[in-house]
Amino acid sequence: MKNVMIFPAGSEIGLEIYNALKYMKDINIIGGTSIMDHSYCVYENLVEDLPYIFKSERKVFVKKLNEAIRKEKIDFIYPAHDMAQYLLMVYRAEIETEIISSPIETVELCRDKKMTYVCFKNEDFIPMVYETVNSIKEYPVFIKPCIGNSSIGAKIVQTQEDLEYELSHNPSIVIMEYLSGKEYTVDCFTSMDGELQIAEMRSRDRIKAGISVRSTSQPNSPEVERIAKVINQTIKMIGAWFFQLRQDKNGKLKLLEIAPRVAGTMGLTRNRGINFPYLTLYQFQGVKTTCFMNNYKISVDRAFFGRYSIEIKYSVVYLDFDDTLIVSNHVNCYLIMFLYQQINRGKKLILLTRHRKQIEESLKNHKIDRTLFEQIIVIGDEKNKSDYIIQKDAIFIDDSYRERMEVHQNTGIDTFDLDMVESLIDWRGLL
Repeated sequence: MKNVMIFPAGSEIGLEIYNALKYMKDINIIGGTSIMDHSYCVYENLVEDLPYIFKSERKVFVKKLNEAIRKEKIDFIYPAHDMAQYLLMVYRAEIETEIISSPIETVELCRDKKMTYVCFKNEDFIPMVYETVNSIKEYPVFIKPCIGNSSIGAKIVQTQEDLEYELSHNPSIVIMEYLSGKEYTVDCFTSMDGELQIAEMRSRDRIKAGISVRSTSQPNSPEVERIAKVINQTIKMIGAWFFQLRQDKNGKLKLLEIAPRVAGTMGLTRNRGINFPYLTLYQFQGVKTTCFMNNYKISVDRAFFGRYSIEIKYSVVYLDFDDTLIVSNHVNCYLIMFLYQQINRGKKLILLTRHRKQIEESLKNHKIDRTLFEQIIVIGDEKNKSDYIIQKDAIFIDDSYRERMEVHQNTGIDTFDLDMVESLIDWRGLL
């Protein structure tokens, strides 16, 4: 069993690494965070008080991190942000465990867009980069910071006057040709001995805050495979990495950037069978890997997703059957997931229903094992459900407002409609 810290745990990259590793029986995940973020809703084991790596003094951060490493017996730290990766690699001689990353020279080269473009200046996939305003013959142009992430500071500039204004505020920006075509990411994996084992392209169909929130797997072209091989032969990569391409006005693919880390949307390729974070860990343990992938086309679309932290204690769950556990003659999958989580945690489930048919037969018809429930209570219309709720450290789930109100008023316990079940699910480890 290896103890792996993901830091910062709540970034989109960190959450993808977590999702890739959470079911691996030989890995124990520890989150590391400096701020109150989504990691509090996800990680069962979370180191919460790490200094803010981007602003704290080096000695302060390293000291606190090493204390956590010793306490949690951390075997590896998985960086989950560009700047975190860079600083962890800069500090790596002082950090008392291994950092999952390509070499510092690779990290430094890829984080600086100007350095990246200079490194590949003789390749035909590098966009036109302008050193001076006077060398620009066509507008609009595209500008971005030399060092940055999430598309912060990246924009289209329409005129020379606007460009001069931007340069007066940030003279170190990269000025490049405007690429007006479709944008793609290529997810890659390189073994410890330098073999490029995977290079899979996906479209960036919708982008929000620099993150591809809609992406679709795409067939590779010989051009994409050639670019991947050139990058891999030029820069030393270990494990997961990716690069982004965009078509110019003629449809030719040009390089936007390279990143020697896991991408937040690598879950798309993971769901075709390539678990980049796990394969990368293998490289750092000296395990040789081979890759294969399913052939289907797949898309991912992401939006804000609520996970709740609810302050409630109970040992018994009372629930209804009709229009609650069974809705429109189908099993309520979300509710059944919650119920099994409660079984895993040693809580009792009691079915409390006015079902008019044989309940045992109805459960069997829906492939629900009767032994899921500690007790099954069937009552008539003239009875109150509150009369059968004996345990007071309990909750009650029912689609009926009248039933919920009656139970709440007569027992004082908390009651939940179907749309409220999401607040009861504990996503920290899920099991």
